[in-house]
Amino acid sequence: HPDSVGIIPIGGKPIRAVLDWKAVATLNRKAVGFQLAAYHAAWNASRPTEPVQSVAAVHLRNDGTYRFLEANVNESLPGFLAAVTIFYAKREAAA
Repeated sequence: HPDSVGIIPIGGKPIRAVLDWKAVATLNRKAVGFQLAAYHAAWNASRPTEPVQSVAAVHLRNDGTYRFLEANVNESLPGFLAAVTIFYAKREAAA
């Protein structure tokens, strides 16, 4: 599940967003994009009247600073869905 869902200002207007906190030395942006796209799809499917418009990771760095990294769901969701398809195909083949 996502770490946080709330209203934040992006581009000067308040929007509902999924935020995921990451406290790692190096952030794998592609993998995080897949995870955030999955959160986006799951949230919007389960709450169609309260959709999220944005997803982002907050990378907490060792030096006490942070980076806000917004993910592009349209780019990341196909990769996530492909990974899920492969997972289930391999599981079925092993059965």
